[in-house]
Amino acid sequence: MRSFDLLSALRPHPMYGKGMARMMRLLLLLALVQWLAWLAPSRPGAQPFPHYLPLHMLMETASIVVSMMVFIVGWNARGAARSGNVVGLACCFLAVGALDFLHMVSYVGMPDLVSANDAQKHLNFWLAARLLAAGGLLVVAVRRWRPFAADATRYWLLGTALAGVAVLAWLVLWHQAWLPDTFIPGQGLTALKKNTEYLVIAVNLATAGLLLARIRRPQPFRAVLLVGAVMTMAMGEFFFTLYTTMTGSYNVLGHLYKTISYLFIYRAVVVEAIDMPYTALAQLQERLTFALQASNTGLWDWDLARDDIYLSPEWKAQLGYGPEALSNSLATWDTLLHPEDRAAAWHTVRAFLASDQVQYENAFRLRHADGGYRWILARGERHVDGDGNAHLLGSHVDITAQKQTEQALRAESEKNLALLRNASDGIHILDARGNVIEASVAFCAMLGYEREELIGMNVACWDARFSQAELTALLAQQLDGGVHNQFETRHRRKDGSVVDVEISNCPMALAGQPVLFNSSRDITERKRAEAQLRITASVFENSQEGILITDDGNNIVDVNAAFSRITGYGRDEVVGRNPRLLSSGRHDGSFYQQMWGQLQRDGYWRGELWDRRKSGEVYPELVSISAVRDERGQVQRYVAVFSDISQIKAHEDELNRAAHYDGLTGVPNRVLLADRMKQAIARTARERTLMAVCYLDLDGFKHINDSLGHDMGDQVLIEAARRIGASIRADDTVARLGGDEFVVLLLGLHKADEWELTLRRLLEAIAQPFVIGDKTVALSASAGVAVYPLDQEDPDTLLRHADQAMYLAKQGGKNRYHLYDTALDRQARDQLEFLSSIRHGLEQGQFELYYQPKVNLRTRAVVGAEALIRWHHPQRGLLAPGAFLAQVANTELDIQIGEWVAATALAQLRTWHEQGLKLSVSINISGYHLESPDFVDRLRQLMALYPMLPFGALQIEVLETVALNDIAIVRDVLAACGRLGVTFALDDFGTGYSSLSYLSSLPFDELKIDQSFVRDMLDDKGDLAIVQGVVALAAAFERQIVAEGIETPAHYQALLDIGCALGQGYGIGRPMPASALPDWRGQWLARKVAA
Repeated sequence: MRSFDLLSALRPHPMYGKGMARMMRLLLLLALVQWLAWLAPSRPGAQPFPHYLPLHMLMETASIVVSMMVFIVGWNARGAARSGNVVGLACCFLAVGALDFLHMVSYVGMPDLVSANDAQKHLNFWLAARLLAAGGLLVVAVRRWRPFAADATRYWLLGTALAGVAVLAWLVLWHQAWLPDTFIPGQGLTALKKNTEYLVIAVNLATAGLLLARIRRPQPFRAVLLVGAVMTMAMGEFFFTLYTTMTGSYNVLGHLYKTISYLFIYRAVVVEAIDMPYTALAQLQERLTFALQASNTGLWDWDLARDDIYLSPEWKAQLGYGPEALSNSLATWDTLLHPEDRAAAWHTVRAFLASDQVQYENAFRLRHADGGYRWILARGERHVDGDGNAHLLGSHVDITAQKQTEQALRAESEKNLALLRNASDGIHILDARGNVIEASVAFCAMLGYEREELIGMNVACWDARFSQAELTALLAQQLDGGVHNQFETRHRRKDGSVVDVEISNCPMALAGQPVLFNSSRDITERKRAEAQLRITASVFENSQEGILITDDGNNIVDVNAAFSRITGYGRDEVVGRNPRLLSSGRHDGSFYQQMWGQLQRDGYWRGELWDRRKSGEVYPELVSISAVRDERGQVQRYVAVFSDISQIKAHEDELNRAAHYDGLTGVPNRVLLADRMKQAIARTARERTLMAVCYLDLDGFKHINDSLGHDMGDQVLIEAARRIGASIRADDTVARLGGDEFVVLLLGLHKADEWELTLRRLLEAIAQPFVIGDKTVALSASAGVAVYPLDQEDPDTLLRHADQAMYLAKQGGKNRYHLYDTALDRQARDQLEFLSSIRHGLEQGQFELYYQPKVNLRTRAVVGAEALIRWHHPQRGLLAPGAFLAQVANTELDIQIGEWVAATALAQLRTWHEQGLKLSVSINISGYHLESPDFVDRLRQLMALYPMLPFGALQIEVLETVALNDIAIVRDVLAACGRLGVTFALDDFGTGYSSLSYLSSLPFDELKIDQSFVRDMLDDKGDLAIVQGVVALAAAFERQIVAEGIETPAHYQALLDIGCALGQGYGIGRPMPASALPDWRGQWLARKVAA
């Protein structure tokens, strides 16, 4: 019985009977040949086959050609034949063909391919091809016969197949040593090779079994041929497990069987891709002819070129006429048209003929032989016959019954639509694809669309919860379920807003088609209320603030976790008790009366309380209490929300200190100083004493900060604040305004000059050396003093007056103090106005450089010029430097003027050099400017603009009388500038106290004898001796010497006799505009020096 069942299960469908019988006979024949070869006593597999290499190439070439043909036919299959299985098999055999080709050209005896050809190499390609072919056929047998979901899949498969071949070729050709052995000369096949062949046989046999199971029912492919292919492959693979030599007969038979199996596959693909479509087309034509004859459909053929029309007998029979009763003409059709339809029918015809449309459709009524009219649907299509004539070929179908049914249904539909569209719920009907068939007014209003916009729109266009795939699955599930469904979703309105909806639906049939009848209700408000309840519950449980709820009798009904964390009481310990158990005792009864009074009156109270934890610790808290009332206004609950503000209170104390005290020094800041000044003024007025406001600025602090760093500067400020505090009384105040500025308030003074002693002591304390780490720095302070009530002003004005006095003290030489007076105030304002006018003059181009020539006293050659600034003042005329430079000393304007002078002189140098006038120009730079941190960088940027100027074209003159704060820094500046090609001159040499110090410490290139010595040297032996000494000193130090103030030929000759090489002065040339220098030079060279 079991045997019978097995045979029944394997019996193919009758349509495969004959083909399967033929295939089985052929397979038995092949199996018999294999059996005889295996039984042959001489073991042909072990004997070399003559001329094996050409024969191997022939058989492999045949296999490769078949593989390529399978790929070409399968890849280019169209229509129903373009199954994913066919395309997949085509890509598979493209890769198999490529691997067989690599196997063939890698065979021993063939020219080496990349690496030496050997058995191991070609067997690797062989096994890969066999595994791929067997696997591909297995997939074809398992997979349903259907096209790919996306056309791109076929290209992905093609790319994968080619990439796989490329990777394998790379491994075998370049890295074969990585792969295991498959053949050992003299021994034969390895176990790996045989097992792989057995695996291929097993896969092929499994594929055959699957195919035999599938052909129990009709299949859309030539399954019998595929059964033959895999069975033949299996037999062929068996041969490849037997041979011990690469050129034996088993090898030949195995290749032969492989080629036969490939032919089976090719036949299957060709039949599937080429023969079957033509067969199906022939069957379709046969069925169409039969259908036309059976349906009594009238045919017509209108020759548009000749305006002839053919009307088939069926066309006439539809209207009750015989074949000869009506003539074949357009007039016949026009005569039969219903008068009401004639104009519309002809309009449709003419519009179609005037367009480039291919399909034609028209509906109209034609008169029947019984006198009535029949509704006719005419459909047609443009065609061109063999002669190139255009035809409109079509059919007539009687749709009278359909029209009558439509009219009845229309009346019923209009009634139902009226009910549906005016329903209060959001009714909408969806077809099986989710497109809107009908929608009520309420649904349109819910989504904000007009009805015409919604009809035909897909549910995915407004559903904001489900994806397209989820909607498709849900729609199919609800249509197939046949039951009422209810669910929630979200709809997106036309304006982009989203509403929550609840949908009730049920499947039904409409015009024979499944539809889904839906009723939607806007539940946005309900969802919002639910969400609010969830949020409220979450806030209550997770809030970091303690929450306490009492009933109207002030008994605790609930607390949250934060309440327990803050107070230390668990929920069970407090529910039912009065909140007074938390009272700290710090608030009296009147406090609570006021709190409850406001709570009853306003329903709300907010403030700070001091409560007591379970541990007994008293802590501050910020509390908000609200009364919850019902619709009648009766209190139902009290809700208290509180937070522990212990840390906030502590932080407030920290912030208060940060707001009123300097963060670096710890002394009061500007804010606290303003408050203390107000209090001090009030106290001074009340006690009838005096108060001194002392404004201090540290001299030289900027230099320390720039040269030693901000950290060192901070330490100096801290120590300075300490020394100031130690120098005053406890009632006095020291405050830091910022930077290096301090203010000291000295209170309780009884005499106007009583503050002087304290201020001297304070300045002396600051003047002491500061030892910070391993550094020792020295600085001083300048102070300005304003005394109240002698200076009867407000705090801000007092500070301003003291500041102005401090500024004058700093101008007076630093490390001193100055008392404010009215004249001082006027002077300070004048100073500010004057500085402003200088700044304005710079912006407006009011300054100009004059140039005083410098000559070689022996050769009379003009070697250079000193640039001297002049100001074309709008009211005061041309001003010399002495009229304005002193006022800008040690200010930012000092640096701005110095940079303007350098830029202007360099530009003039370029102009002169372009004119052929090879001169150097010296400019005067202040010590303050020279010691500025970015002096060298700024000069380097200027010099970079004039790369054509020679080395030494620019010289910088520094006055000997200038106090240089840090000789080491100045030395570095001079050295850096020297590398830029700039030379330096020490001006007014001999007039100060630092002549020899500067000369020995700084790399000056030139010394300039001050004109005061030169002017009187002819009459004053002392001045003459000084000039002679300076000349000798310059020679000793190997410096150039320049004499200033040469006013007469006698001076000129005397200096020449002493040995002074260079000079300048009014006797040579006065300072002049740049444009005048070339003419003066010509005149100078033409003059004779008086004896």
